[in-house]
Amino acid sequence: MKIEEFYNTLPWQIKENAKFPLNYTRLTSEQELLIESLFDYEKEREERHNQVSDILSDTGLIERDAQEVVSSIKQLQKSLKKVAE
Repeated sequence: MKIEEFYNTLPWQIKENAKFPLNYTRLTSEQELLIESLFDYEKEREERHNQVSDILSDTGLIERDAQEVVSSIKQLQKSLKKVAE
């Protein structure tokens, strides 16, 4: 999403209460800098959220792999016990 779209989708009440113009193109330089900072912060937050989601997904895969390894080891132990008898 572009920064102009981000700004223009904000509710008009919020912009009016903050004494900001309704349209992005009418922002002062200082207001534009603030909005850019907020937009960048939101993008970074979303990226961090996606990274955490990826890590959690990977953790689930690792857990499943570990369970398969444990199961294989148990089967191997049973097989070795039979051979030893």
